[in-house]
Amino acid sequence: LVAALDLVRREPERALTMERVAVELGTRTMSLYTHVRSRGDLIDGAFRHALRDWRLRESEGPWDEAIRIGCHALRDAMLPYAPLVRELSRPGRLHPAFLECAATFSAVLRRAGFEGREHARAVRWIPQTILGAVLLE
Repeated sequence: LVAALDLVRREPERALTMERVAVELGTRTMSLYTHVRSRGDLIDGAFRHALRDWRLRESEGPWDEAIRIGCHALRDAMLPYAPLVRELSRPGRLHPAFLECAATFSAVLRRAGFEGREHARAVRWIPQTILGAVLLE
């Protein structure tokens, strides 16, 4: 996964392929299939690995400050891997890693008093907006 992320950072314009990862690792393409089932699994795992350290840091200040800081941190974590974000983005679907991030934002919004439809809209809007920003940059 680290090798895949290194390739994406170094050469974002080139597609991430099993062959490129194998060359990076000094092995054969088929040997990668003992670790991942498919290219899709490789991309999924690499993206999860890229976001593993992201956490919404709750500040001492107001909830909106925590959300703002978290949005910037998530964008910064995703931006080096924009090609993966592009591959994982499908209309009407959020990758599970995005959903995990949304759940974190959701907890802050609930503590701030957001409920019902207002809460649901905010929880959908935040990761979709960050995703859109990354895709446009």
